[in-house]
Amino acid sequence: IYHMVTRKHQISGEVHGSQQRIPLLEALRTFTINGAYLTYDENIRGSLQAGKLADLVVLDPPWYLDDVAAAEWIRIVETLPSGLITGADINILGAYCVLFARWHMANEIIAKEGLVAKSPSGYACPHPAVSIANQSFAQMMRAASECGFTPAARSKVHVGESRDDARARETADILGVGGAR
Repeated sequence: IYHMVTRKHQISGEVHGSQQRIPLLEALRTFTINGAYLTYDENIRGSLQAGKLADLVVLDPPWYLDDVAAAEWIRIVETLPSGLITGADINILGAYCVLFARWHMANEIIAKEGLVAKSPSGYACPHPAVSIANQSFAQMMRAASECGFTPAARSKVHVGESRDDARARETADILGVGGAR
């Protein structure tokens, strides 16, 4: 929605096709009621009215995230099962994204400068970015586990039934297929 309204690139912030900007209300309708209308679901989803579900609900990234961390935030939030991350989890998800950005930056430095650096005395030693990358990755994995992003963590996390799961169950019940409850 942000891209449709501002026409800014997610990572670089450059404006692309500024003449194609649309008003916020039109963007919201595109992702909610109009999307539902196209799939003949306008009576059960896609509305901004109370009691009806919208197609897209994405928590905005916190203000303190840089471009790389904000892009990771959006990627994570858009791919997680509904209900896995709530408003109470914003700071742990933000910490994960900051660690991801730090790990990404350290790996870019390693790619440019190599794994080995010279000490002030002239001896070869591991590049400091290697330590930063390793520590960031370890901390990132701990945060990922807390948020249920790893396969092992996902196997332990149980969230409420998603809208798609509920529809599949209802369809199976109507058709009389699937297991008995």
